[in-house]
Amino acid sequence: TTILADVPSLTKPTERIRAEDLPFRGQWVSKFPKPNIVSALVAWKREGYLKQGQRYLQEHLDRQANLTKAQREPDTQLALLCEHLVDFRRLQNDDAGVETAYLRALEFTPSYVPAMAALGNHYGRLGRITEAVPYLEKVLKLTPNSGPALLNLGVARVKQNQPKAARDLFLQAVQVNPR
Repeated sequence: TTILADVPSLTKPTERIRAEDLPFRGQWVSKFPKPNIVSALVAWKREGYLKQGQRYLQEHLDRQANLTKAQREPDTQLALLCEHLVDFRRLQNDDAGVETAYLRALEFTPSYVPAMAALGNHYGRLGRITEAVPYLEKVLKLTPNSGPALLNLGVARVKQNQPKAARDLFLQAVQVNPR
C-alpha cells in the first residue's frame, strides 16, 4: 500500500506528534516498519491529509475485520481506531460516515461506552431522537452515574415531549455532578 506520511513521525508516541510545532513533511512511501498507527493518524489529521489518513485507516480496519479474533488487534484498540475514523469523517462533514464508523466500533466492541454515547449524541444532533434514545439508555445502564449521559437523555426526552422524564433525568444529573 502506498500512503502519504511523514516517515519519521510514524513511530513517535502520539503525545509527541500532538505537541510538535513544526509542520510535517509529506512523503510518498510504499514500505516502512510497522508504524504507531495512532501517531500516524494524529499526524495526518493535524496536517490536513484527510483522504490519505482515512483511506489508510479504513484499509487497516478492513484487514483486521477479516482476521479471526485471535489474529487481530484487541477489539478495544480497533474501536478506538474507529473513533479516529470518526474524526476524519467529521472533518469532512460526512454525517453518514460518522454513523458508520461508530457502528463499526460497536461491532468490534459491543459494550464500548464512548462509541455508544457518541452515537446517541450524533443521532440527537441530527434530530434522529428515536435512534438516539436506545444508545443513551444503554450508556446509563452500563454507567449509571454518567452526568453527560443523563443530561443528553434528558434533552432527548424534552425533544420527545416528555417533560417529567426529562426533569427527573436533569435532577439526577445534578445529584451525580453538582458542579
